[in-house]
Amino acid sequence: MPAGATADHLWQVVRHGGNVVELPRLIEKVPLSLVAERYLDSYPAGSKEDRTIHTEVTHLNNLQRLLGEKKALCSITPEDLRNYVKLRLDEDGNRGGKIKPDTIRKELQTFRLAWQFAQGEGYVQGDCPLVHIRLPKKRRRPPFQTWEQIEARIARGGLSEHQIAELWDCIYLRRSEVADFLEHVREVSSELSRFPFIYPALYFCAFTGARRSEMFRCQIDDVAVLRHANGLC
Repeated sequence: MPAGATADHLWQVVRHGGNVVELPRLIEKVPLSLVAERYLDSYPAGSKEDRTIHTEVTHLNNLQRLLGEKKALCSITPEDLRNYVKLRLDEDGNRGGKIKPDTIRKELQTFRLAWQFAQGEGYVQGDCPLVHIRLPKKRRRPPFQTWEQIEARIARGGLSEHQIAELWDCIYLRRSEVADFLEHVREVSSELSRFPFIYPALYFCAFTGARRSEMFRCQIDDVAVLRHANGLC
């Protein structure tokens, strides 16, 4: 047996009656920090949104912090990832609450992508250890409610600061309230000469339902196609 052989290599020898000519290649023990660095460097400029890359950097930093940046990726086990989930669920999040299960699921998805990259580079073999663990259950958001409904619920008491913030995240604005909000934005942004795009950007999103990234990518031809589809030209 060669130096550094694993139980898998031994099994191959036993399985073939000692007649194995070439054993499976030994995996280089590349630390998680180096895999993370090479994974991020593998994307050419412009292949991903800056915000997406920033999010993945945050995910990988959390993985290194709790799993150990010097820990070899090939040595990470399902038990390591189960412990990671438990530790993250106990950590504080925003607005006085705990880290949301959805956040942990996204971090583990980034781990899966890094594993797939490492597999292609020959740093690891076999299935990602995530296939052997149960991901945290998604947390249900509060239902959308009007301004009056949210104020009535808060007035009854018994809610934490985090729960109140979640309610306001799910507010449903009527058309008149959207108009009042946009008028407020127009008045405030008129004094911000460096940011003339704030009002038209929010106006665009309010009446199209577009996400911020969709709004920034929108071209004049896209608007022309939309007008034509709705019989406006």
